Amino acid sequence: MKQLNKDDVKFDVLGAIDKIQISEGKPPFLYMIDTFEINGYRNGGYEFFAVLKDGYSKDDLSEQFSKNAHEND
Repeated sequence: MKQLNKDDVKFDVLGAIDKIQISEGKPPFLYMIDTFEINGYRNGGYEFFAVLKDGYSKDDLSEQFSKNAHEND
C-alpha cells in the first residue's frame, strides 16, 4: 500500500488552488482559509475541506471551487 505524505500533498494542493484563484482574479486561497484539512485515498486521490475566515464567502472562490462549495449559517 502506498503511504500518502499529507504535508507534501497539502502543500501541492494549496499551491495549485492559489494558482487557479489568482488566474481568475480572486484572492489567494492561503489568505482566505482559517482551517484546511486534506484526506488522502489509497488510490492517490484526495479530498479537502476548508473553512474560510470571516469576511470571505464562496463568491471569493474561483468558479471551479465555488460550484462545489457549501455555506453554513
